[in-house]
Amino acid sequence: MKTFKRLISMVVTVAMVFSLVLPNVSAQLPADSETITIFHTNDMHGAIATTDENAEKKVKGAIGLDLVAGIHADTPNSLLLDAGDFSQGNFNVSHDNGATAVKLMKIAGYDAAALGNHEFDYTLQDMYNNIALAADGSDGQNAFNVLAANVKGLDPALQPYTIKVMDSGLKVGIFGLLSPETAVTANPTKLQGITFEDVAATANATAEKLRTDEHCDVVICLSHCGYDDVSSKTIFSNNIAEAATKPSQKIDVIIDGHAHQVMLGDGSKRAGTYNTLIASTGTKLEYVGKVELTIDNSGNVNTTSTALSYADIKGHSDAATKAAIDKVTEQLAPVLNEVVGKAKSNLWGGNVGPNSVSIARRTETNMGSLVADARRWQALAHFKDDAQNNTKPIVVLQGGGGVRSSIPAGDITMSQVLTVLPFGGSDAYVGVTPKLFYEVVEAGLSAMTGQDANTGALSADGSVHGRFPQASGFRYTYDVNGTASDVGNKVMGTRLKDIYLVNDDGTEKLLDRNDDSTEMILVCSDYEIGGGDGYYMLGDTNKIGEDNGSDVALVNYIKYLMTQPGNTDGISYPLDSGRIKIVNSNYHGTSFNATVKVSQDGVVLSGREFEVYSDGVLVDTVTADENSVLTVALKNGPQEVSVKSVDSGVGSGVVYMDNIAGLLYQEISADFLSINVLNIEETINNLPTEINSDEDIENVFTILEAINNLSSAEYKSLNSDVVNKLNNTIEKIAIYNHSCGNVVVSGDLPWYVKVTATPMDGSEDAAAGLVKGIPSGKTLADIYEIKLYDMLNRADYTVEGSVDITLVSDGIQNKLKNIQVAHLKVDGTVEFLDAVVEGDQVSTSTSSFSVFGIVGEKVETSGNVNKPNDSANTGDDFAMATVVTFTALAGVAFVALRKKKEN
Repeated sequence: MKTFKRLISMVVTVAMVFSLVLPNVSAQLPADSETITIFHTNDMHGAIATTDENAEKKVKGAIGLDLVAGIHADTPNSLLLDAGDFSQGNFNVSHDNGATAVKLMKIAGYDAAALGNHEFDYTLQDMYNNIALAADGSDGQNAFNVLAANVKGLDPALQPYTIKVMDSGLKVGIFGLLSPETAVTANPTKLQGITFEDVAATANATAEKLRTDEHCDVVICLSHCGYDDVSSKTIFSNNIAEAATKPSQKIDVIIDGHAHQVMLGDGSKRAGTYNTLIASTGTKLEYVGKVELTIDNSGNVNTTSTALSYADIKGHSDAATKAAIDKVTEQLAPVLNEVVGKAKSNLWGGNVGPNSVSIARRTETNMGSLVADARRWQALAHFKDDAQNNTKPIVVLQGGGGVRSSIPAGDITMSQVLTVLPFGGSDAYVGVTPKLFYEVVEAGLSAMTGQDANTGALSADGSVHGRFPQASGFRYTYDVNGTASDVGNKVMGTRLKDIYLVNDDGTEKLLDRNDDSTEMILVCSDYEIGGGDGYYMLGDTNKIGEDNGSDVALVNYIKYLMTQPGNTDGISYPLDSGRIKIVNSNYHGTSFNATVKVSQDGVVLSGREFEVYSDGVLVDTVTADENSVLTVALKNGPQEVSVKSVDSGVGSGVVYMDNIAGLLYQEISADFLSINVLNIEETINNLPTEINSDEDIENVFTILEAINNLSSAEYKSLNSDVVNKLNNTIEKIAIYNHSCGNVVVSGDLPWYVKVTATPMDGSEDAAAGLVKGIPSGKTLADIYEIKLYDMLNRADYTVEGSVDITLVSDGIQNKLKNIQVAHLKVDGTVEFLDAVVEGDQVSTSTSSFSVFGIVGEKVETSGNVNKPNDSANTGDDFAMATVVTFTALAGVAFVALRKKKEN
């Protein structure tokens, strides 16, 4: 930690002047510079424990709170902050109305947190209890403040900000903001007397107070508002940053939440005059955010953002936090692990895909339909013996935002049900007329903002699209291009076209939108009756009953369905049962271009062919591009997509795609190929572009041996492009091996045979026999001892038949005529081989190798001419345009190694 000097060296008068001009100057600016590390989270929604089976993959919920605590504890001069929605989301924290989340955050060492809209999901007293628990450090526990500067009317009032003084004396001011739309997204009946003030004005006033009155050097905003630089609304984090117009209002960092956006590293945002950094981690601890904030002795601040995945921090687990998490999960395991039924089909809901598309908030999903049907089934049982009400139509208002997750095919556990439906509460039964019900559904469609004419993708206002109605007991059609309801001003829109009551036997009846006398029963919640999600028209309805919450209804309904004929192996729900239909669409496509990225353990599978299936039917065979992406035309609407490797025949699991919901991109990872094949291909791809050493050749031998150990199926799955690269490398090895200095051997010679050519001047013992065998009148030039070595079998190589050798000698035809090649045979005699002379190249054929030399009659010339031997054996490198043929270069180019494959 650097030591900071007080800025008291100035003349007193000057200091006074500066205190007037810069009232926010700290008494402890650094002498040089100081870096503060800010670790941050948002929208954790009860994701407290590491999900080990998914930890190495980038999926939501992979990072445990113990890792967050550990990286914070292991980093000096760091803060740990959260931007809201920490106390609700799954049974781990909802079983005691959020207290467990707060207790764990205290153990983890949080310094501050913003109030999120989902902190209102329990009673107000529960929220107050959690806030008080967070701030209670009386027993020596770490305490932190839950902050909301723009929320007024709470009793007791929340702290608007907190100040953290670093060890150096540097002061960091932290304040919280909550989206004003909480007035709609939270239960309005809980918000009597509570107001949400303008976020930009509150931010300016709070930042100015922190800098001017509290003399903070750094100001951080924890904003549970979301980011949107396109919307005309002024309620987002970018609007907060843009509102600052003078230095005293400057916010250095905004830690954002609410919209579940991943804005980290290069994806982080900058906004406003002061280039404020805005960062957000998504949801459910998919990532942990890291901001490094450096301040110099002039008060200048520099900020950088980094995304931390599980792999980045998995070595930092905090023992105390881990023990507390383990205790919670152990206590809850018997309840959460209970199997309540089985699913034959995948049940889709919540946020799906790498881009977290909220499918149930845009269109029908089978999970949304199942939940709605469960609530209607419970209502039918409730009114079965009620003579006054049992003949009335029963319909269910199921907000898409309440369907929080998917359940894969297989056993259905209580934990999964509570992840889908984490809110608890109870179902309410109210009396409505068809006219009022039309208004209810019309209001539910008001969050839709349009449809893409090219892809069919629906768009929605992400801050309120949880109101989108899933249906049971009815179906409806709507025009997304119609006028949306203005629920804030209680003005109805014109999107909803028709509502049909659907009976259990499949018969339908069109509801009259002007019928204000027929009695119906609507299944909803106290949240919606209180005007939540903008359903203001339900405030005056007559409640005629209450029942279990949707989570209990779903469990009981699943158990009931398991007893029905044909469901012994599990229940099955269609992806689309026609409950929600768009009319007058400006999208007229019959299919859409889907993109699917395929990978295996992070390895790019470019150049490989995959069969693409939609709902089990083969659609196309597609080659992955350089980014490992498949582009394929798919039918409109919801479907389950899978792929199969053409090379190995191995298929993947299914992913969900639906262009209408806006889910046009997916990622599929599977063990398409054996790890042996992947390792071999990676090694081949890393081979050098040129062969420069025997070590390069040895690496190829290692690859070939690994290929030899593959099974036949593995061998067949080797990528052809990779095999071609290996073949090309082997061809280069052949050129490298068969050339040595001024000697080239060509012909029927295996690629792994290496030529060595040692130049001699005639005095060596090996060359003496050749020199002696040269008759008078002949001149011997360029003597070489040439050998062949089998690098594969580690032995000298003997040719079968004959091969060509070419000796290169600069200007040889100017020195000798009647040129031949002299060869010292094994028996010690010298043979003279006919030669073909082209330029400086002297070529002949031979079946054995020892000592060779160029021989001929001296060319008589005038002037000073070098002796023939003067130019010999210079050792200069040369390039040849000789066409060389090689044995066994096709089909991975193995000779001794591929016997196993031939069967």
